[in-house]
Amino acid sequence: DDYHVVDGEPSLAAPVAGVPYLVSEAVGTILPTFRWFDPPAALAGQAYAHALVHDQAGSDPRYAGLIAWCGFDYYSGPPPASDAWARVRNWRAMKTPGVADVFRVPKPGAAVYRAQADPAARPVIVPAFFWDNRTPPGAAALFATNCDRLEIYLDGEHHATATPEAATFGNLGHPPAFADLTVAGGALPELRVDGYAAGGARPAATLLMTADTSRDRLVLTADDAAIVADGSDATRITFRAADAYGNHRPGVTGDVALAVRGPAVLIGSNPFPFGESGGVGGAFLRSVPGKTGAVTVTARHPALGEAAVAVQVGQA
Repeated sequence: DDYHVVDGEPSLAAPVAGVPYLVSEAVGTILPTFRWFDPPAALAGQAYAHALVHDQAGSDPRYAGLIAWCGFDYYSGPPPASDAWARVRNWRAMKTPGVADVFRVPKPGAAVYRAQADPAARPVIVPAFFWDNRTPPGAAALFATNCDRLEIYLDGEHHATATPEAATFGNLGHPPAFADLTVAGGALPELRVDGYAAGGARPAATLLMTADTSRDRLVLTADDAAIVADGSDATRITFRAADAYGNHRPGVTGDVALAVRGPAVLIGSNPFPFGESGGVGGAFLRSVPGKTGAVTVTARHPALGEAAVAVQVGQA
């Protein structure tokens, strides 16, 4: 495990000579929490830190590898009353160092990993920031991308060109890119980012973001379109507050009410308090033994409206 910090940033110790050297944990406990409602700079910092330690591990072949801590937030139990640091890190008996939350929804920290995909198979542009008037990203907005360059537009006008930061992350297969997205006064304009890869003349991927909350909506998804009626098969459902283009909106409050129609049982908190989780939540839909048919899950939020998803329950 290597959690030491130099000048405020994670920095790996040199490998021990003569032995295989694997970093089994890094990043996760450097800062106390990575929650959706934490300051956006903290969430972006998680992505930056993961990129940094993987770049460092790739700089020296004596590192056998690196496993950054950790994949998912997890239940840890109430901390001892005498341990002040544990009380900071354990939020409602949860530890939150994951690059995905307890519902397996990827945080900005997961973006750097997603961007390591082959751009020919899956071009990626993932922002490690939120585009809203409360928390504009400012001068060092991080994009996780496997594109060769990003062309950035504000309200349709070209604003900047960003390229992967190879000078800092030269040992990472696909380094993140940074851009100055400082906007003077007033509401944030519409953001469009076109990503170009492999010398292509047309964008391989496009990211759209809006600060217009009047078009925000509720997004509801199910992992599986079908489960079997054995009484134990289940699928995860997740619901998020999102802008008009599907980007996460963490500042939403209010409860999400869930309803199930058909032969299945909902396992989870209902209603679900959006404000306590940063605008994201989840539950499980479990089959009923021997009962088949169509199931519809509906989610309702007082400001974001309604969303529904269908799951078919078939014979075991």
